[in-house]
Amino acid sequence: MNMKKSALTAITTASLLSFSLGGQIFAAEGSFKDLGSVNGKEKIISLKDQGLIKGVSASQFLPQNKVTPSYQGSIQRSLKYNITTLDASGKFNPKSEITRAEAAIMLYNALEYLKSHSVETPFQE
Repeated sequence: MNMKKSALTAITTASLLSFSLGGQIFAAEGSFKDLGSVNGKEKIISLKDQGLIKGVSASQFLPQNKVTPSYQGSIQRSLKYNITTLDASGKFNPKSEITRAEAAIMLYNALEYLKSHSVETPFQE
């Protein structure tokens, strides 16, 4: 039962973050020209290549733009599963804004968690 709750938390977090990152679940054509040396650049590119996020345009991701906080309970539980981390002072601030790059890293980490903790669902035959 605990594994099912863990998987549900990860799926919920991944879903919410993917909607926060762009609304539509498809990638923009081309590559993002504005990632530079942003933390999580490889993860953002991986998510785009998988068709899970898109930029604000074909060439811009705007990694420093803010994402509004939502569903803090799911985000807080994701700490346990290493989907998100605490800030430099060891605090988790669920009401603080996060950047698109930070949200993309959380989405990537949620997907990695799901890959490493696959669980049978009752719908499989």
